[in-house]
Amino acid sequence: MFILLKHKPINSKIRETEWIKIERAHVFDVISADNVTDLQPALVFGRSSARAGETLELKCRIETKVKAGPQMHLYLCKDGALLQMERLRNAVDHTFILRNISDLDSGNYSCVFSFHKLRPKSLNTTGLNSIHISVYVGLDDFHPADIFINSSSGTFKVGESITIKCAIFQQISSNDQLYTYLCKNGVGVQMGPIGKKGDYDFIIKNVSELDSGSYSCVYSSKKSPASNVSASGQKIIYVQVTGKIWSGMITETQRSVREGEDLTLTCRITVTLTCAELYVYLCLNGIGKQVMSVSCSINSTSTTFLLSKVKHEHSGNYSCVYSTHNYSLSEVRKAGENTVFIQVQGKNLLIIDTIAKP
Repeated sequence: MFILLKHKPINSKIRETEWIKIERAHVFDVISADNVTDLQPALVFGRSSARAGETLELKCRIETKVKAGPQMHLYLCKDGALLQMERLRNAVDHTFILRNISDLDSGNYSCVFSFHKLRPKSLNTTGLNSIHISVYVGLDDFHPADIFINSSSGTFKVGESITIKCAIFQQISSNDQLYTYLCKNGVGVQMGPIGKKGDYDFIIKNVSELDSGSYSCVYSSKKSPASNVSASGQKIIYVQVTGKIWSGMITETQRSVREGEDLTLTCRITVTLTCAELYVYLCLNGIGKQVMSVSCSINSTSTTFLLSKVKHEHSGNYSCVYSTHNYSLSEVRKAGENTVFIQVQGKNLLIIDTIAKP
């Protein structure tokens, strides 16, 4: 049997009660204290979010047909543990009141009942349904929204674009106009309308290291300038924008070398940068193989790499790149402005060809 309680807010305000869809596998027969000793599930109704300091009301109701007994008790549970208890007598529902709530009251709430008064440690269960309630601090007219980003690591390079999705998980009627705000370090940076799908994509183009920070989403029925919003959502993601990788010019210092000998390759820096330190990477087949740290000054225009006692596995296409960020070698996956092809064949001479990008 299925019971569907339609989402029907008291009015259009987004803080009002959100009703829950309940799925029941079966309906209990009429039960009494004589044939029931275990906890029985009940329904819970209430808001899914509230502000710290408010009073929160949660209604528990017994859906199963019962014969009321003098010891029938209704329990409000948080995260499966007893929070409050009420002796029902002849009633089948009760409204529990939580006053002056804080962020510690966030959690999953459900209801159960029993014909016998149970000790708190006896309760470790959930009801027919549960409501996850988020208690937020300092948002006033703003509510927390979920946040997603187009990177599992949250790391981007200078010049790339970041796509951040803000989403709310509630039904939106045709009359609702909601706005979501992308916040960085607790301050709004962008605002956008929430569509019927309940989300909005923010795109930050051509990012710089200044875009690094903690991002979260909130939403409201009020439209305000993003810069006036001072809030943080419940879920926060950290974005790190690392230095851009520039392409360098590579040259060989000698035209011939045999297996077991040393090979030197020089990387020429082609962009003048203002920085304290520069990291120059020698790449083999587009992947970092060696890195050298040099002082970032106008006099640092080239860096020389030494490959000692070259072997057959040193064969491949060499190029060089550089950055103000110290990447691990495995993170460097880019070829320079030109490549030098080196093939090592036993004690034979290396064949060196310089190939420039078209």
